[in-house]
Amino acid sequence: MVRKKINKILRFLIRILVTGASKQNFLGQPAIPFILKVTPKSKKFYMVLKILALSPHYFIYKDRAERYPKTMSRIQVLEAEFDRNKQDAEAISDKALSLYLNKDMNVLDYGCGPGWYAKASSKYCNQVHGVDVSCGAIACAKEINNAVNIVYHVLGKGGLSIISPESIDFIYSIAVIQHVTDDIFVSILDNFYKILKPGGKVLCHVALDISLNFSPKVTGKKNVLKKKLKDRYNLLMLYRKKDTVIDQIKNAGFDDVSVVLGKDICDIDVDMAKQHLFIFNK
Repeated sequence: MVRKKINKILRFLIRILVTGASKQNFLGQPAIPFILKVTPKSKKFYMVLKILALSPHYFIYKDRAERYPKTMSRIQVLEAEFDRNKQDAEAISDKALSLYLNKDMNVLDYGCGPGWYAKASSKYCNQVHGVDVSCGAIACAKEINNAVNIVYHVLGKGGLSIISPESIDFIYSIAVIQHVTDDIFVSILDNFYKILKPGGKVLCHVALDISLNFSPKVTGKKNVLKKKLKDRYNLLMLYRKKDTVIDQIKNAGFDDVSVVLGKDICDIDVDMAKQHLFIFNK
């Protein structure tokens, strides 16, 4: 028990070291792309796995004994987690995203992380722009999920200004909005509107409060410091009200908003299938 607590503390301290300057920017330290750059080619894949394991985003079962046998080595577990992410992204792309894609489209993967969705959807369209705030995640994407028709970008202070106005046919964002505040979500929608072509479409995965089966804990004043640390270095999970999200989308200029459960168009056992997709047009 003591050893587990020590390991947990050590992992948290490492997370602090590799997190970028902004909140929820895991693997955002500029040193990470440099580390990958100087890593020998034969060892890059396993270095990527070890780096991704430092983030709370991706290898979520890396420490959960109920998912993998105890006989598996650490690197075997990370390989299994890599395969799980890859297979989930391919299934979601094949069963859901492909419904809205064609070979002439230019597509934006917002919050692409290490690029599993970008790689999976690239076979259905002309070009994919994968964007993320984390320079480390983008560096990993370039190593493990590259393709001739994928361009990866690190989002800086200029946000989506790196994408030409009205140049994107379809935007999707999976497992991202649940980790940002309302102010940031509204800003994201405004940027989506600017870069989307007239008649373009957005598919946005949003976790709604009707999915909750627990009561959120209220943080008291004495725990303010603890809350700030969690907000900064732990993965936030924010649930929203359906009507509020629809209003935010419409206020950004979009219309024809439809809301469906993920499982209605993508019958696979992943979190997205149990949550909601907002699909809307410019």
